[in-house]
Amino acid sequence: MPTETSKPAQAKRSSLLAKFIVLGVVILVSFSGLVVVSSRGLSSLEVTMDSMNSVYNDLSSQSYELQILAWEAQKYLLDAVYAAWNGTELSAVEIRIKEMELALGAARDKMVALFMLDELSPDQFEALDEVYGNFEMYAAPFATVSNAFQAGNAPTEAEVEKVGASFLDLDRAMKKLDLVVRDDTERRFSASKKTVRTVYASLAGVVATGMALIASVLVLTLLSISKGIRTLSGFIAGVGAGDLRTLSPMTGTDELGIIASNVNGLVLALRSLISTLKDRLDALAQRERELIANIEETGAAVVQINGNIVGNGERLDEESRAVAELSAAMEQAARGVDALGGLIGRQNEILGSSASAVEQMIANIDGVARSAQGASEASSELKREGQEGRSRIHNVNESVQAITQVSKNLNDAVSVIQDIASRTNLLAMNAAIEAAHAGESGRGFAVVADEIRKLAEQASAQANDISRDLGKVSASIGGVRSATDAVTQAFASIVEKTGPLDDGIRHISDAMAEQGTGGAQLLRELAQLKAISGDVRRSSDDMAAGNGVILGQVVSLKAINGAVHGSEREIASGTAEIQLAVQETTSLAAGNASALAEVLDAAGRFIL
Repeated sequence: MPTETSKPAQAKRSSLLAKFIVLGVVILVSFSGLVVVSSRGLSSLEVTMDSMNSVYNDLSSQSYELQILAWEAQKYLLDAVYAAWNGTELSAVEIRIKEMELALGAARDKMVALFMLDELSPDQFEALDEVYGNFEMYAAPFATVSNAFQAGNAPTEAEVEKVGASFLDLDRAMKKLDLVVRDDTERRFSASKKTVRTVYASLAGVVATGMALIASVLVLTLLSISKGIRTLSGFIAGVGAGDLRTLSPMTGTDELGIIASNVNGLVLALRSLISTLKDRLDALAQRERELIANIEETGAAVVQINGNIVGNGERLDEESRAVAELSAAMEQAARGVDALGGLIGRQNEILGSSASAVEQMIANIDGVARSAQGASEASSELKREGQEGRSRIHNVNESVQAITQVSKNLNDAVSVIQDIASRTNLLAMNAAIEAAHAGESGRGFAVVADEIRKLAEQASAQANDISRDLGKVSASIGGVRSATDAVTQAFASIVEKTGPLDDGIRHISDAMAEQGTGGAQLLRELAQLKAISGDVRRSSDDMAAGNGVILGQVVSLKAINGAVHGSEREIASGTAEIQLAVQETTSLAAGNASALAEVLDAAGRFIL
């Protein structure tokens, strides 16, 4: 039935499962943000390192190639000078000169290529410009020697020494360029290390923020759940003790609010059922008391009837003796007729009082029958209410089973969170191992991994606490179920005991019907006896008119006396049956009173 705490079925519900899902989403978002920030920082670092490596490789390789070309040009020049000074053929010298010019041109092109490189630092550009100036200074004496060879003359020693001195200056400038390139590369590596530390610091900040957010959501969720569980557990304990005076103060649309609403519905149903049961039992007890009073009155009337019947029997015996004496001594007819008239008058009075007693007995029997009919209807109503109560308790048991299933679903959600925490802890351990392999550069990742591991341990501990709280909820639900089982047994006992009560009331009704039939028959017999007494009185009057017909009347009187004795025996048998029925009815009423007392005691356990 609807309760005052029911909500529309279309309302959106924020359940405990939804809270745990939100918590999982927060964790996933935090780690996703961590991965995104890490990826961006590492991508930026990778681009920087690639750029540095590219510039360093270009500068290093081209500077090295420039040195090789300069040395080749110098080698070819010295080979040509050596060949010219040793008198080698001109064709061989020309070959050396061509190779020397080609090497010198290649060196010049390499110089131009170096100037075309991007991202040259000022120091690198200055060193490269110095190399270029020394190269031009080297090219001038080199051209003088080359022109001398082309003119067919051998260069002088001074010209060769000048070329050698210029080459030494060029070589020093190229070595300086190589040193500048290395210094700039080291500075850029230092800047890259700072960038890495900055990335690590950013990652640590993101992790700290994520942990704080997760911890806040987790603490708030657990506080709200544990508070609701404690409140609901205390209320259910009171209901289990039989206190139905109050309802649960909890409201809301989550699982705990739904449980509280269902428990409130159970309390309202029990309150209405117990109140109705007590009212029905009180009414039935009142009718039972009325029935016992009517039975006692009927018993007293039956005792009075038995006394009257005994008196009538004695008087009939006296009449029989009088008739015998009348037959033996006709001479005493007058006196016998007078005595017979007096006896008949007394007999009519007794028959009148007997008829009144029988009519009163029949009226009492009708009252008892009506009370028995009312008691039967009340017993049927009690049985129907008991069956309805048992059906309601069965519905409550189904609600408790649904609550138990929700609790199991929450336990499954907690298991999922514990599994996520375990996997997170494993990932943190793997990250720590990788950071240890990375050495000094992986120390920041080790710190992050350790924080993630601690967060996973905290999440696992909180999940264990939630699991224990849910265990307490399951225990409380078990208490509710035990209470409903006890109520179910009480209603089963009520239904079981109303069966014998209903049978006893039917027996009372049947006995009252038999008593009514016997009373009616007794009333008819008394009327017949009264009519016979009238006939006897008329006969005695006739005897006073003439003794001739007395003997015939005596014969008739003997026959009538036998009939009266038979009627007396039937009346005695009927009153005996009535007395047995009264005794049986009294016993059944006592059993009904005991059963009603037990039912009232069972219902009195509940406080409304």
